Amino acid sequence: MPTPQGYLDENGRPVGVQPSGERGSQGDAPRRGVSKKLIAVAVAIVVVVAAVCGWLVWRDRQHRSQLADCVSAVGRVKAAERKAEVDYRAAVKLAKTDSKRIADASLLGEMTDVLGSQKPIVAADYVCDAGDGTARLRTVAEQARRDLSSQKAWLKSVNAAAKRVQTSIDKRTASDRAAKDKAAKDKAAKEAERQSQQDGIKTDEYVNTRYAYSIQAPSDFVWFDESDNGDGRQFSSDDDDDIAISVWGSYNADGDTPSSAMQRYLSEHDVSYHALGSGSFVVTWEEDGTVTYIRELVDDNTIRAVQITYPTSSSDRGGKVVEAVAHTLKAL
Repeated sequence: MPTPQGYLDENGRPVGVQPSGERGSQGDAPRRGVSKKLIAVAVAIVVVVAAVCGWLVWRDRQHRSQLADCVSAVGRVKAAERKAEVDYRAAVKLAKTDSKRIADASLLGEMTDVLGSQKPIVAADYVCDAGDGTARLRTVAEQARRDLSSQKAWLKSVNAAAKRVQTSIDKRTASDRAAKDKAAKDKAAKEAERQSQQDGIKTDEYVNTRYAYSIQAPSDFVWFDESDNGDGRQFSSDDDDDIAISVWGSYNADGDTPSSAMQRYLSEHDVSYHALGSGSFVVTWEEDGTVTYIRELVDDNTIRAVQITYPTSSSDRGGKVVEAVAHTLKAL
């Protein structure tokens, strides 16, 4: 049907006239297709760039983290370096001990074997270079940790061996010192006995097995029977000088030292003379016309003592008995 604008189509719309919503759609289609491609390419580029940047950041962080870990591992090696060297040198010196100075010489051979199995590690052997790759830094850190762990186990064995050697040395030293002390005491006892005989006082030895001590007592004194509990005995002059000797032993239940045991006498008596030794003491006082002389040997477990009393009228004879007897008291 003709219209002012032309003919109508089967839908009743003028031929050649486009609906308002579709106007220019064919002309715009090419431009819209180009924009989507550009956007897709741009997005792809952004994604790739972001991925590359992210990977670079991640790699840098990994490198810095591994560098810090490497430096930390090597730092622990360096911190342990000085002590390891000191322990090693001390052990080497100990291993050179003269076999005559150690109770068990075989311990020196064991220690030498332990020392020869390894050497102290040195921090300078482990380098954490910032220019190295992550893999190289990781290798250095792991090696430093493994070597430090191995060194700790080795030094533990070295120190244990050194302790055994030192204990054996101390044992031999104590044994030698005890032998020397015994020889010195025996010599002093013999000298005292000789001196007493020169002063006209002949002595015989009394040995107490319960508390392991001995003493030289005048032969011409009356030797009373040993006490019922076996701690000692008494001796008395058969003359008119009334000189009496008592010897006894006891356990050191109060944990006294020579000094504390001596202080007890000082607080209870008007002591006129006292002397303190490394393991003994002497006190002397006079009360009511009687002179008392006491000498005690005090150690951690046992107290061994001798007491000599005599009247002041018998001071000459009493003094000679003290000189002849008191210093012969000894622990066995």
